[in-house]
Amino acid sequence: MEVDAEAVPEPTAILDTHEAGSAAIRGSAVRLVGYGTTVLLSVLAVAVLTRHLGAADYGRYSVVMSLVALTAGLVEAGLLNVGIREYAMRTGADRSAMLANLQGVRIALGALGVVIALGYAMAASYDGVMLAGVALSGIGIVLAAVQATLGVPLSASLRWGAVTALDVLRQALQVVGVVVLAVGGAQLLPFFAVSIPVGLVVLAATVPLVRGVGAAAARPAFDRARWSALMRLVAPYAASTAVTSIYVFVAAVLMELVAPAREVGWFAASFRVFLVIGGIPVLLVGAVFPILARAARDDRGRLRYATERLMTSSFIGGVWMALMTAEFASLAITVVAGPKFAPSVDVLRIQALAVLGSFIAVAAGHVLISLGRFRDLLIVASTALLVSATLTLTLAPSMGAQGGGIANVAGEWLNALMSTIFLLRAEPGLTLPWRDAGKALAAIGLAALPLLIPGLPSVVDAALGTLIFGAVLLATRTIPDELLDAVPFLRR
Repeated sequence: MEVDAEAVPEPTAILDTHEAGSAAIRGSAVRLVGYGTTVLLSVLAVAVLTRHLGAADYGRYSVVMSLVALTAGLVEAGLLNVGIREYAMRTGADRSAMLANLQGVRIALGALGVVIALGYAMAASYDGVMLAGVALSGIGIVLAAVQATLGVPLSASLRWGAVTALDVLRQALQVVGVVVLAVGGAQLLPFFAVSIPVGLVVLAATVPLVRGVGAAAARPAFDRARWSALMRLVAPYAASTAVTSIYVFVAAVLMELVAPAREVGWFAASFRVFLVIGGIPVLLVGAVFPILARAARDDRGRLRYATERLMTSSFIGGVWMALMTAEFASLAITVVAGPKFAPSVDVLRIQALAVLGSFIAVAAGHVLISLGRFRDLLIVASTALLVSATLTLTLAPSMGAQGGGIANVAGEWLNALMSTIFLLRAEPGLTLPWRDAGKALAAIGLAALPLLIPGLPSVVDAALGTLIFGAVLLATRTIPDELLDAVPFLRR
C-alpha cells in the first residue's frame, strides 16, 4: 500500500511560516508554567524524602543522585541542543539518520557516565546500598536521555505543550513513586529505582506524540561515520557546556575553601534560589531556538530580525525578573531556608543583578548555537570560569557570602557581554536594540519607586511595580509587536 506523501505532515513545516513566532511565544508561556509546576512538585518530593529518610539517609541519597547526574551530564553535554538544531536544519533521510545516530550516541555516552560514576563510587568506598543506587538511578538517567532524544521532533516543531506535559508527567510520577514508597515504609534502596518505571512510562507516552507530528520514533543507530561526524560537530559545544556547568557552580565550591562555614551556608541558600530563577531564560529562549536554527540556514535577514526581537524581549524580561528577585528575596529565603538564614537575603539581592546578565547571555548564546559558533561559546565560558573563580577566592575571605554573590554577578555579566560581542562579529549586519534597552531601564527605575513607600507588603510592591513597568513599556512602544500580537488584550 502506497502512502500519499502529501498526507504525511512535515514535522518542521511551521518554522517557515508566520505562525512560528506566535507558537514560540505561546510555547514560552507554557514552558514557564510547566517549569513552575515541576519546581513545586520537586519541593514536595524533597519534603517527603527528608522527613521519611532522615538526615543521614537523605544525605546518602543526595550524594548518589548528584554524582550520577553530574557524570552523565558532563559526558553528553550539549547533545540535545545540537540535535534540535540539526533536526531543524536537515531534511528527509539525512535528518532521520542523524536523529537515530544521536540516539545511539546518547545511550552510549549515558552508559559511559554511569560506569564512570560507579568507578568513582567504588574508589570513594560507597557502601553496597549506595553502589546499587548509582546503578539504578543511572539506568533512570539513561532512559530520560533516550526519551529526550526521541522528543526532539516535538521541540523542533514547536510542540511545546506536549514537551511540557511530558516534563510535568515525569515529575508528577516521581512524586507519586516517592510518596507510595514512603507510605509503605520503604528503606533507602527502592527510592533510587523510582526513576526507572517513571522513565518507561514517559518514554511510552512520547512515542505517539512524536508520530502525531509526522516523525518516526528514532531507534538507536550505530553508524561509525555518522557518529564521528556528530562528535566532531558537538565536541566544542559539549566542552563549552561542561565549562559553563562548572563556572556556574564554581563560587559555591570555592566558598567552602576560603569562607567560614556559616557564610558558606548563607551563600548556599541564596544560590539555590538563584539557580531556580536561572532556569527561566533557558526555557523561554529555548522555545524560539528552532526558529533561529532554521533562519540561520535559510534566511539571515530573518535571523537578524528574530535576534533583535529576542534580545529586546530578553532584556525586558531580565530587568523585570531582576526587580522581582530583589523584591521577593526575603520571602524566597524564608521559604527555602527559614528565618535563621536572614543574611542570605542581601546575597540574593546582589545576585538579582546577575539575573539580567543571565537573560542576555542565554539569548545571545542560543543565537550563537544556531550559527554553529561553538568555539566562541567555549571561549566565553572559559573566561567566565576564570573570572568567577578569581573573584570568589579574592572576595569571599573578607566579604563572605556577599563576595560569592559578587562573583556570580561578574560571571554572568561577562558571559553576557562577551556573547554579545561574538554575536555582533558573527552577524555584522545585526543591530542591537540599544534604544529599547534604555527605555526598559527607565521603566524599571519608575517601577522601583513603590519600594520607597514604607510599610507596603512585598506582594503590593511587586504588583504596583509590574503595573508601572508594563504601562511605561506600552506607552513608549517598547514591547515587540510579536509579543503584543500574542497577547491581544495588550494590543487593544
